[in-house]
Amino acid sequence: MIKPMLSVGYSYAAIDDGIDTTSSFEGGPAVGNPTFVTSGPVPNRNSFNAGAGITYMTTANWDMSANYNYDYRTDYRSQSGFVRLTSHF
Repeated sequence: MIKPMLSVGYSYAAIDDGIDTTSSFEGGPAVGNPTFVTSGPVPNRNSFNAGAGITYMTTANWDMSANYNYDYRTDYRSQSGFVRLTSHF
């Protein structure tokens, strides 16, 4: 039996927080080393993804599947995929 799969998704980050890190050098602020803040990236609020896959199921207790996924955000694109062979025992 062959089983196809399609997926489409959208996500929205309701909390639009950036990522900040507070750091200090060895010895810390008690020794006179002030702390400093490093501002990281602000994540995109909108994200889209899509995927497709197919699974081949046999009566011999094993399956083989292949999947592909694509993620999109402003200034970011990601592709991933895998092939899996499964034995049922």
